Amino acid sequence: MTGSGRGIGKAIALRLASEGASIVVNFFRNRAPAEQTVEEIRALGCEALLVKADVSAESDLDALFEQTQHTFGGLDFLINKRRVRL
Repeated sequence: MTGSGRGIGKAIALRLASEGASIVVNFFRNRAPAEQTVEEIRALGCEALLVKADVSAESDLDALFEQTQHTFGGLDFLINKRRVRL
């Protein structure tokens, strides 16, 4: 999940974890909020993986998916929060 360090992204990650989902928490700049989300997911008894990746960079995106594949055996769904400035 991108953007899951705070706000609606974090709420979605925690809700999915409360239903038993394993979660990949991605961050690019703000590690601390992402780490906090991972801790909260693990406190719910679920697996969580923290990955630093710039999802606008193809090589980082490839690495994110490779780590997900290695840790969880694949990806069932992706939630991507995108901020648009007008």
